[in-house]
Amino acid sequence: MFLAGIMSQKRRLGGQTLAPRLSPSSERERAPLRRKVVEIREVELVALGDGALEVRACGTVPALGWSAPELIPHTHVAPPRDGIYDVDFVAEAPERGSPSVIDVLIAEVRLPLPRTAKGVRVHGSTNAMVAIAAEARRG
Repeated sequence: MFLAGIMSQKRRLGGQTLAPRLSPSSERERAPLRRKVVEIREVELVALGDGALEVRACGTVPALGWSAPELIPHTHVAPPRDGIYDVDFVAEAPERGSPSVIDVLIAEVRLPLPRTAKGVRVHGSTNAMVAIAAEARRG
């Protein structure tokens, strides 16, 4: 019955059958809510043999149930003037209320940065921390 209802909603345009699109509000309701973690507690850099840096960060969130932690690099059109590359630490917030307990998340990302890079700044919603490339542990 459900499939029949979907099929009846299809439109015929120019010889193609198109399914109805979800409204932007419907898409937002279904998409996971990704937010910056509250606080960055620690950032570590590991210098890899191919010249890239692995960035590892530890951050806190305000409740249990957060998932899919990820470090997302900012897009730079030109290298940053200070040589510090920026990354946001985000995760999926729980859909429903969860117990208010400070939880810790860890994420990492491999960044192929130029040799001129001086470090990486990881952003949370209330703070940011910088790790200096020259102090990176060898991996």
